[in-house]
Amino acid sequence: MGAGGLRRSGRSGRARPLQGDAHLLPELDLEEEGTRPPRARRKPVSCAVDANILLYASDEASPFHRPALELVKAMAAGPEIAYLFWPAVMAYLRISTQPAVFGRPLAAAEAIGNIEQLLGRPHLPSPGEQDGFWRRYREAVGDAITSGNLVPDAHLVALMLENDVRTIWTHDRDFRRFSLIEVRDPFP
Repeated sequence: MGAGGLRRSGRSGRARPLQGDAHLLPELDLEEEGTRPPRARRKPVSCAVDANILLYASDEASPFHRPALELVKAMAAGPEIAYLFWPAVMAYLRISTQPAVFGRPLAAAEAIGNIEQLLGRPHLPSPGEQDGFWRRYREAVGDAITSGNLVPDAHLVALMLENDVRTIWTHDRDFRRFSLIEVRDPFP
């Protein structure tokens, strides 16, 4: 096992999830098993994480549990910057505690505890809306008609744009409708 609970792939030397083929954080290249390159040689990374990644990391019954958990662990280990925008945090708290969604939902205190393990780390900022948010929201939406479940997605994209974040880790294909961001799906 290498740094962050990731194992090295035999061919590429890149950190890989314990299952599947997707690279989680390509910048976590390992020079030797269990070591990281010096910070001066790594490029800083900035991305956002969607609620579904946090939800899969908490849902042991999901086939995506292990890769999602490894991604969250890698983000928590840092030092790469991964934004936890408030809409994603609130969606996690709402959905992970919902008995209509999970047979055994988390207790509110467990869900809050999971979030608190991530909040407060200097490389996991949680900024909210700033002056000019509406302009960024309109920019994110563009000419598309955004209604229903796309509204919270557009909200998250607008926050990304406000903070110069262009990449989001998500399994939600709806984010592909927003041309100003790059979507990375960590699941095969």
